[in-house]
Amino acid sequence: MTTHDAGLADKIRVLHNYGSRVRYHNEVPGYNSRLDELQAAFLRVKLRRLDDWNARRGVLAAQYQSGLSGCDYRLVPPAAPDWAAPVWHLFVIRHPERDALQEHLTGLGIQTIIHYPIPPHLSGAYQHLGLSRGALPIAEQLANQILSLPIGPHTPGSNVDHVCQALKAWDCQARSIGNS
Repeated sequence: MTTHDAGLADKIRVLHNYGSRVRYHNEVPGYNSRLDELQAAFLRVKLRRLDDWNARRGVLAAQYQSGLSGCDYRLVPPAAPDWAAPVWHLFVIRHPERDALQEHLTGLGIQTIIHYPIPPHLSGAYQHLGLSRGALPIAEQLANQILSLPIGPHTPGSNVDHVCQALKAWDCQARSIGNS
């Protein structure tokens, strides 16, 4: 889009990035429309591998599920119903001490991401709804507990094993501290 109007240009920039100038701080309801022609050309080539990459993510998700099966303290891995076939674009766990867990993993060289740390009803984009903190307590709790683990079609299985071992060690350590 081309314009001489600085205000319009700014509004379009915000709208095309989820309604946000700053990541996760949505000012208005927006869109995800950042795909230009060059990116579309790359995507057209990559689409040929999509089924293979989704299958690989499924293998890694199953490896995470298996590797985290002994974490029965407060770590909650994602679950999918038997009838579903998720593509596992993200592998998001929950833990009530998410920030401490993320710091622990970072110290071990494991990169994690907190996707969507602000529930939509608390963002500026939906301020007009009049929903204050506490209005949607489950959404707020989840926003404070979710942590995305590394997963992608090129992630080695050994990395998933390393992450699972680190999570289980932290989980068991937290359990022994809680019981003392």
